[in-house]
Amino acid sequence: MPARRYYYHQRSGAQQPPRLDLEAVRKLVSSSYRLFASRDYFQEAFGYRCVDEGFVPGICGEDVGGWIHVNAWLDSVYPFDEKISLLDEPTLFATIELLWDLVSAPSKEGAHHHTFSGCGWHYVKFDKAKARDEWRIAVTNALEFYGEGFELSDRGEVQRIGKPGLAEIMEATVPRSANQENIDKIADAVRRFRSGRSSRKDRQEAVEELVKVLEFFRPQIKQHMFRKDEDRLFEIANEFSLRHHNQRQKSDYDPAWLSWMFYLYLATIHLVLRLIERETGAT
Repeated sequence: MPARRYYYHQRSGAQQPPRLDLEAVRKLVSSSYRLFASRDYFQEAFGYRCVDEGFVPGICGEDVGGWIHVNAWLDSVYPFDEKISLLDEPTLFATIELLWDLVSAPSKEGAHHHTFSGCGWHYVKFDKAKARDEWRIAVTNALEFYGEGFELSDRGEVQRIGKPGLAEIMEATVPRSANQENIDKIADAVRRFRSGRSSRKDRQEAVEELVKVLEFFRPQIKQHMFRKDEDRLFEIANEFSLRHHNQRQKSDYDPAWLSWMFYLYLATIHLVLRLIERETGAT
């Protein structure tokens, strides 16, 4: 399945992107699931029915719903072609991720085409990487127009795309001068903030993690920023209950401020690290 192609009227801005509600996204995801199922992309996971052998179970065994309940803690999502259109947002996102885990493209190598009574193909080899990439593209084509914009990552996680012009900073490679511990902290903060299932607390903790990284590089920040700018940067974190908790701090701010702080601190980290690399000649 090819990645989305943007046609002239979309590239030129003559037609604005649609904004989808949850009902529309559920319908599109359900349609994608039925298409993949019709191409036997879930035969390895869910098995198949043969006119001679009856039901031949797949990886999930004979009780698919039970397997899903035990392994994904999801109930009442199977059969997917009936249930997807009824799911709330968190369950829909979790189901999309589950299906990314289970999807696999069948290979004709070693396969048997059972012609009797139109039984169909019975496969023994499957390509998970190919199928996962196709599933990711298919559902992202719907998710990117829902709410603030989501995508299914190449790790199979529903995550926020990020505001136009800011998505790139979340994908940017962290300079090696950060050291591995800080690189891991930054990656964890970005992942937690972008997660489609993250709570407000999760997103606040992601910002707190970035502030801790900035604290580590505060001596270098003093060298590359005016003192009043450096002081103000940490005052923001103090005032918005991100560092030292006290009664004067704000904690009931609009979530939009949380997003602003995340992008501010992430961009500042990248700026400081690149200034350090320029000064030290590191690469």
